[in-house]
Amino acid sequence: MYCNSAFEAGDILNLRFIIVLLFCVIPFQGLLAGSNVDVRLKILPIKYDHPVDVVSLKGERVAFESLIEDRPTLVNLWATWCGPCVRELPSLSKLSKSDIDLSVLLISQDKGGLKKPKQFLEQYDIETSLGFVDSRAKLSKAYSVIGLPTTIIFNKKQSVMAIYEGEADWASPQLINRLKIFIKTGE
Repeated sequence: MYCNSAFEAGDILNLRFIIVLLFCVIPFQGLLAGSNVDVRLKILPIKYDHPVDVVSLKGERVAFESLIEDRPTLVNLWATWCGPCVRELPSLSKLSKSDIDLSVLLISQDKGGLKKPKQFLEQYDIETSLGFVDSRAKLSKAYSVIGLPTTIIFNKKQSVMAIYEGEADWASPQLINRLKIFIKTGE
């Protein structure tokens, strides 16, 4: 289950697309096999040509590309109004504290600025250093996101390894073990 978000069809036409069936979908299906997770095929952009800035919860503008350098990174696009997003945030917080070699970034798609996402993460005792805001949903447009939550996993070379749409228990021992294998083979 996930929440729909609007995007302009013209944004998709400006991207170069490739189906990454052999390198993304099949390994990701294997990663989630046996878990209670529905995997959806995703057509991924090869490279988004325009830089995207996000804002840290401290109010600092940061180039998104700089956040996913040198280390595998799980980027979760979420919103405070999205029920499935809210339910999966605690598992993403636990994942960030696990022994897995993976950065976790929580990027709010809320349009109202920093205040609400920051208060929300603090209320649920989630590290605000994981949080960023993309109030213009540029990342959602760049990666053709049609619903929230959406999780994008990048390898340390900033290439997309997988995109998952919907809620998952990212802190389950089975999924953490599968993520470790997936990251190791996806380098």
